[in-house]
Amino acid sequence: MDSPILPRELEQKIFELAAYSDPLCVPRLVLVAWRVKEWVEPFRYRILVLMGIIRPRLNGLGCFPHQDDHNFARILATPPSIFKKSVRHMCLHYVYDPVLEYILSAARDLENLWVAHDFTQTPLASIFHPTRLKQLHCNIRGLFPQGQKADFTHPIFAHLTHLDLFDIFSDWLLRGLPLILNLTHLAFHDKALVFQLPRLLRECKVLRVVVYRILWEGFVAREVHPELDELWEDPRFVQMESNERIKDWHMGALTGVDFWSQADNFTRKRRSGEIDLRQSVIEGDPSKDLP
Repeated sequence: MDSPILPRELEQKIFELAAYSDPLCVPRLVLVAWRVKEWVEPFRYRILVLMGIIRPRLNGLGCFPHQDDHNFARILATPPSIFKKSVRHMCLHYVYDPVLEYILSAARDLENLWVAHDFTQTPLASIFHPTRLKQLHCNIRGLFPQGQKADFTHPIFAHLTHLDLFDIFSDWLLRGLPLILNLTHLAFHDKALVFQLPRLLRECKVLRVVVYRILWEGFVAREVHPELDELWEDPRFVQMESNERIKDWHMGALTGVDFWSQADNFTRKRRSGEIDLRQSVIEGDPSKDLP
């Protein structure tokens, strides 16, 4: 395919739309022609998944290989401008420091970050100063140096609307979360936080959805904990199993359908009466239904 048959502007729009709609097809599109490569190459990095030494079972999810593979060297050879211009969704799973620092210092326009890393690694808050981050999935303790208090006024939180906490419950979370002024969606994995939600929901005025994601502990039963009557009558509180966390994140980045959207839909139906207000549990594991 050497010369365009369609007008160049229209052809470019078509290829860009194809790359945006299905980023997984970009490696094939870049082979069509040099001009097509220039148009769609940035979309290759719109959703970036990097896996380090600790690699979870991904059930076929495409990602960059192990940190010793030549592809990590390719990442370090990529101009920082590509990451700033192109990357919008990023998953970093125990990626070693040089790659972590190189990418996060460049990806200032990142909108959605899922990150798991060792507390002995570089604190992310020292290298990551995003301007438009909306979604964050992380352990907040890992953002800041060991022994230093979490700073909920850091630029990381300035535009944040969705926060998925990996942290174990602590009083500093209760004190800090209300300082994230735009936070509308909160998820967590530690059952202990459920019993503090009435207070948190009163203090975080803009919260619309709070999701208890079940990983290793069971659901909180209304019959067992009647003292949480305020919580049981609140349509914002949702419980769901969540065993495929990275897969769920990746599907959300690709399609917009993830546990957040499922919780939003469930909450809407409780408010409208389609689902009993007293029903807080989404049955089954929604992430297992993802392709």
